[in-house]
Amino acid sequence: MEKIALRNIKKSFGTGDRAVHALQGINLSIKEGEMVAVMGKSGSGKSTLLNVLGGLVQVDEGEYLFEGSRINGLSQRQLSAFRSRKIGFILQYHALLDDRTVFQNIALPLQYGKSNKNAISARVEELLRQLEIYDKRDSHPYELSGGQCQRTAIARALANNPDVLLADEPTGSLDSHTETTIMEMFRQMNRAGKTIIIVTHDKSVADYCNRIVIIKDGMVQ
Repeated sequence: MEKIALRNIKKSFGTGDRAVHALQGINLSIKEGEMVAVMGKSGSGKSTLLNVLGGLVQVDEGEYLFEGSRINGLSQRQLSAFRSRKIGFILQYHALLDDRTVFQNIALPLQYGKSNKNAISARVEELLRQLEIYDKRDSHPYELSGGQCQRTAIARALANNPDVLLADEPTGSLDSHTETTIMEMFRQMNRAGKTIIIVTHDKSVADYCNRIVIIKDGMVQ
């Protein structure tokens, strides 16, 4: 089943001579359960594409369909609901809150929903065990290794059990051993049914994926 369809997606930033045409007619189809790598040089439009997929950036032209429903054109409130239900974000530098514990960082997405305290605690405990960081539940991000921070970020992204995981250079700041561990986790989640889209410049990361999409000058090659 087609999970995501992008049709002639265009996005520019700025106006006039200073305009940056980040996406120049992207056409892309992603099936449910795929694990896709998006590759391209710096400035090719990879991160803009990921932000479009996550509903963080509204396109100038084209159509974005998620499970057959049109996403571009939704209100900010509708987009926020879409992200909270359907999308999990994982970033290279984790974006964890240093003044919150690992437990509290993972719980954040759940606190914006309607889950009660007991349900939140049960879900976070489950993820702490699944990502093998239960012993770090009361630690703060500055007390963790890079790999432990990324595991925490992955657990937070999984908190609401999203349909799609979007990862922007998720292993870029990790050593090769930790990179392998994290990518094996992604592979296991994909085998369990998650649709995963990874922006990366690293061929070794892309090799874990079912398919590689190359972006050049804002277009799929």
